Amino acid sequence: MSDLAEVCARLAEQGITGLYNCGHPESPRLSEIAQAAFEAFGKPSDVRFLPEKNDIPDLPSFDCGHDLYEQIGFTPRIDIRRGFELMRAHRENLS
Repeated sequence: MSDLAEVCARLAEQGITGLYNCGHPESPRLSEIAQAAFEAFGKPSDVRFLPEKNDIPDLPSFDCGHDLYEQIGFTPRIDIRRGFELMRAHRENLS
């Protein structure tokens, strides 16, 4: 079962309603996201940092509902690396 399906099932079972952010509790840096994508899809990593250019800011931290996860007794397990691996596997199954 996917993390989102598990969260939804537990919310329904416990009768919890409302709007919630259901992201992974980790906030990876953009460089970590890029590296995970390259690795998952088996592409050589050709990321270079140009000293004459300004750094691209990282994504802001995502308020992912830690209190909600404590309330339902579940924390998402699929991190960015595993997510890209699942995307790759899905694409391979389509072809």
